Amino acid sequence: MDPARRQVIRYPSEKQIVRINKIQLELKGGLPFAPPFNYRKDGPPLSLILDTISEPIYGVEFYLSVYNKAAALAWKIIAGHVFNDANKRTGMHAGIVLMKINQQQIHASTAEITDIAVAVGSDQCTTEELGVWFYRHAI
Repeated sequence: MDPARRQVIRYPSEKQIVRINKIQLELKGGLPFAPPFNYRKDGPPLSLILDTISEPIYGVEFYLSVYNKAAALAWKIIAGHVFNDANKRTGMHAGIVLMKINQQQIHASTAEITDIAVAVGSDQCTTEELGVWFYRHAI
């Protein structure tokens, strides 16, 4: 894709995603939030996940659309177990926030969001399939 024609996509910050995790734990429960970030010691760094979805690697952009970027963000948080708890909730909400700040609303029930998050968490949904889910639920 011609860099001059590339769509400018905005991303939630690391701080915003940590806040999403904290809110999810406060609302729905789980292991206590471990300040300052609640990261799992052996989980992938959230900053690396954000870099991976937002920057080309060796000149190759792996996630071209906002749907695929939202899916990659959600999938990597869920499958990578970035946080001590609430990874599925945090991952899906982070993906939805990425869509929202790029003027794409998601129309899905809580049950639909839970079902797809559980599918990702149980290795029954690929990043590509999650991208299709975001595309089909965007309004």
